[in-house]
Amino acid sequence: MGKKQHYVPRLLLKGFSTDENHKLIDIFLLNQDLIRTDCGLYEQAQKHNLYGADQKLEKKFEQIESAVSSSLLKLRTENLGLPLEDQLSFKLFTLFQLARTPSAAQQQDEAFTLMVRNLASYYPKLKTLKNDIQVGVRDPYIFLFQIACDMVDYILDLKIGLLKAPKGDSFLIGEHPVVVLNPFLCFKNWPGSKGGIGVKGTIIVIPISKYYTVILYDNLRYSLTGTNNVVELEHTDLNILNYCQVLQSTYCVYFGEPQDAKMLRQFRDASVSYRTQIKSELESYKLLEPNSAKNAHDLIRMSRKDLPISQNFSFFSVFAKQVVDTLGPSMDIRREAIKKLDRQQP
Repeated sequence: MGKKQHYVPRLLLKGFSTDENHKLIDIFLLNQDLIRTDCGLYEQAQKHNLYGADQKLEKKFEQIESAVSSSLLKLRTENLGLPLEDQLSFKLFTLFQLARTPSAAQQQDEAFTLMVRNLASYYPKLKTLKNDIQVGVRDPYIFLFQIACDMVDYILDLKIGLLKAPKGDSFLIGEHPVVVLNPFLCFKNWPGSKGGIGVKGTIIVIPISKYYTVILYDNLRYSLTGTNNVVELEHTDLNILNYCQVLQSTYCVYFGEPQDAKMLRQFRDASVSYRTQIKSELESYKLLEPNSAKNAHDLIRMSRKDLPISQNFSFFSVFAKQVVDTLGPSMDIRREAIKKLDRQQP
């Protein structure tokens, strides 16, 4: 059978446990429309040898988890006074969590399949067969781990804050718990995907307990509305963030406090269409050649379909000077820190 390897690590799930020993957790099974209470926490969000029987990648994830464990304990007590080294460790943990789930591997295969099908459409002999093409990566998690390593610099400039559940309410955590948002690009009516982590207005959220979610955000465009970067959410905002956990899950979501069963079922029913569709998509733009109004070529960009939610949250405000920032479909929307790093590359 091999070793159980958790794609949502236990040190995260323990923040949602229902008992003092952190061994039990409640589950909402999406396909069965069933709530189960006090289930074994160790058995959740895992597959045998998911990252390989040799355990090499599993040990890498264990090292990342070990480096962040003390920071998680601090954050769960509203202690944001993390040394720079601990802040870096948490950002790395969040980035690698984004890349280590079955959902991440599936989206990667979907993206490659769409890209190859698009290329095939330009060749008459392949065009009629393109829909039969399926592409998969042999070692998807090693590939995703390498991509995450290459993208570390893309999150270093993001600031850390805390979102606190309102009294009488609590957070869910799903099977793909890291959520990438971009209210700024939504506000600017940006026509492309808003799921990039290196672009203007990026917000990354990850629930760390029943009562707290960590937010990494572009502090050149947003300020949090709370005190000392801790914001107690409105119920509406918490419901949207919980809905995101359902949208990004395939089989179940987890929780540690009693939930409104009616609300969970509303989340489930509303999310079915998004959860069961391909999440990757190709975006195509027509670009005119210089000094020519006739010659044009296609700009093809791979992206992830945006979550079907309103991003009009109340836990931040957009700086007034950023409101006038003009954006277009073919413009460079990388954050300033990312542009600076890219200029420094040899």
